[in-house]
Amino acid sequence: MYSLPAYGQMVADRARFDAYRSALERAISEDCLVADLGAGPGVFSLLAAKAGARKVFAVESDPSVEWLRSLAEENGCGQRIEVIRADSREVHLDQPVDVLVSDLRGVLPFFGQGLLSLIDARDRWLKPTGTLIARADTLWACPVTAPFWYRRQVGAFQPGALGQELGLELSILHRAASNHWCRADLEPEACRSPPEPLGRLDYLRLSTPHFEADAEWRLTGGTVHGLAVWFDAELDAETTISNRPSTSSPLYGQAFFPWSEPLEAREGQRLEVKFEARLVGEDYVFRWRARHLDRHGQTLAQQDQSTFFGAPLGLGDAQAARLGG
Repeated sequence: MYSLPAYGQMVADRARFDAYRSALERAISEDCLVADLGAGPGVFSLLAAKAGARKVFAVESDPSVEWLRSLAEENGCGQRIEVIRADSREVHLDQPVDVLVSDLRGVLPFFGQGLLSLIDARDRWLKPTGTLIARADTLWACPVTAPFWYRRQVGAFQPGALGQELGLELSILHRAASNHWCRADLEPEACRSPPEPLGRLDYLRLSTPHFEADAEWRLTGGTVHGLAVWFDAELDAETTISNRPSTSSPLYGQAFFPWSEPLEAREGQRLEVKFEARLVGEDYVFRWRARHLDRHGQTLAQQDQSTFFGAPLGLGDAQAARLGG
């Protein structure tokens, strides 16, 4: 769950705030019913009410939604906003809505059980002719040179780091750390090839929270520390937001998936990547597999990484993994 200061950062992100406000104003008419999924303290609900919605259902399981009861009164729309503090999958609205608005993303759209909640709310709450805001996310990726973020992620456990100088063997922790991703703030110059689309999440048709994609790049040379992944969000036909490298938004950043060992690439060599995101329980397991090839298609290196490999396993956990439990 987000903290109230985190919600404040979302409101302070002018590009995101203005984009959602514009999309809501275009979608809402005077007799419109709106559901705000994952409402938090209810800023989208307030925007929808001020845009003219007849009624807004603000649905949120986090206590932050309690602020909306007072905010709605202070903004003159207390009679038109119904606060529902509950897991959305347990909520049954008394009538279908014309507009379903949400931003359940983290750095990527794969954040907790957000996609499951969105699919469920769309199927049960939204009219067949209704509007989703946002209606789609396109995922992009590229191999990047990112020495700062690589050092921050795995540097403490690399050969030559302080632990080794003190005579400590920490290679197990190096392997584990390189199987974790992190939020990064990258510039376009970090890209070692032009970005490639991984795929499009069409929220009007999406039926699964899982995702997998293959991509290939012709490298420009240099050290490749990992893979950067981000999204372009289509709020409606006219409005988009993005967390691609170099955007002014301080909110999302990009997802950086490091290699276990950086790749030393020459211009014209290729990189093939298979990227997967699978919802397991309450959160996602990510897997990113890379094959580095020379100009003739011969494999130079392969890496297979997963956040599953980065988790500490006790004896019982290891036995369960071997048994598929």
